[in-house]
Amino acid sequence: MTVDADSAIVVPWFSLTSSSAEGVERLTEGWLARAGLWESFFHDEWSAEPTRTPSRIQPRGPMDLVVGLGGVLERILFAEGQRQLEVVIDEGVSDWSGNRGETFRVHQGSVLFGDQRVPGLVLDMNRARLRESLEPGAWMFLTGPRRLAIVVESPGGSPAYRGAGAEWEKRNFDGRR
Repeated sequence: MTVDADSAIVVPWFSLTSSSAEGVERLTEGWLARAGLWESFFHDEWSAEPTRTPSRIQPRGPMDLVVGLGGVLERILFAEGQRQLEVVIDEGVSDWSGNRGETFRVHQGSVLFGDQRVPGLVLDMNRARLRESLEPGAWMFLTGPRRLAIVVESPGGSPAYRGAGAEWEKRNFDGRR
């Protein structure tokens, strides 16, 4: 997500996984929002054999991944004919966990459209639940002045909404703010 209000670009990737003894059901979607319009550019659903790591994101078709040391996701790539888009996940700036095992990590990052690079923020959000648990609710990712990032979610129970956030600053090369 870009952080400049005049040029809001949002590129969410969703990866949903449901695991059982019979196998793994997967859904992956990619969206692009710019100039106030939302476009779905990738949607894929498939079934796979049982695995020890069902929550690991799987590349497929025109979607590919670059994974670094320790299994850290560094890039999400999409290429289909002339349409090319890349999300680059750079330095982490903040992270926190919820009381239901969910994790939130905010990174500096950018999106590449061909040779155009647009800087912004990346939210890496992971939530897990048992099948019989309440469906997780909606969520919002907000940014503000002075590098403020806030996630508000409806966990699907009580309380109705929870939020967490962080504020950070870039430091000069000598460590001063």
